Amino acid sequence: MLNASSEPLMAQTELLITEVAESDVEKKLAPMYLQYEPLTIPPRQDSRFVADCDIDRAYRNVANRALDVDIHYLLPHYHGLGTGIALDLIGGERDGENIFTTNQRIGEPLGRRLDPPVSLTGVTGLRFGCEFSNPTDNEVGWGIGDQEMCIIFGFTESDLLIGGGVVEAEMSEYIGDIDGVAEYRGECGVLIFPLNQ
Repeated sequence: MLNASSEPLMAQTELLITEVAESDVEKKLAPMYLQYEPLTIPPRQDSRFVADCDIDRAYRNVANRALDVDIHYLLPHYHGLGTGIALDLIGGERDGENIFTTNQRIGEPLGRRLDPPVSLTGVTGLRFGCEFSNPTDNEVGWGIGDQEMCIIFGFTESDLLIGGGVVEAEMSEYIGDIDGVAEYRGECGVLIFPLNQ
């Protein structure tokens, strides 16, 4: 747990895990994540960090077939300065289609089941972007405490784990102010792993 306030808090957590019989499993889901790690959130300004991830190319290299997974669930992760995240499709007839957006703040429900699941068949990748509003006099980077994160977790109907994002400072570039928002674009690397390895 992370206490974002300046006052001590008494907190309690509980984790309940219920086993499901294998015969009751209807769909096998695999984890997915995308992150933008080299955050340089400017002081006294709103900012946006965006990356295009070419998932189809990496997927073909491992699966020997075009991208054909369905996304069932998405959960964004950011801290107190985060004001939202968006996930769009890239390529194909649905290029630019938004499949997930939230502007919920920390402490509010952020995750959502996609019903019906969103098929990635026919697209080449995903564009994700996190938005922040920094009222402080300090630049904020990646980390815990008074720092930030930009991650979107998910579950896909697949036998492969999809991971990726912007991980090095040299992979991120300041584009400029767009309608008063400092925008940064990053080069997304993608990794695909067999789920059972």
